[in-house]
Amino acid sequence: MTGFRVCYIDPPRSVCARRLSGADRPRREPDVWPEGDSAVRKTLGRFVNDADSAALAEAASLFAPHRSYLALYMWRIVERMPS
Repeated sequence: MTGFRVCYIDPPRSVCARRLSGADRPRREPDVWPEGDSAVRKTLGRFVNDADSAALAEAASLFAPHRSYLALYMWRIVERMPS
């Protein structure tokens, strides 16, 4: 798909929005794992039934290369837990 450009001219300035093609889009890293984050470690530890660092790293490695999504869901679980 080719990119397209939409411009709205509003004197004295113009605002342009452009959809980028695949080659122009910034690369996103889907495999980011926050090892030091206490909320992620505690929540994943509840699912693994082990709070050992090696066990958590091994469990998280099962989700590679999409560990960022795992971390996101761990944070959502923490946000929705009753205090």
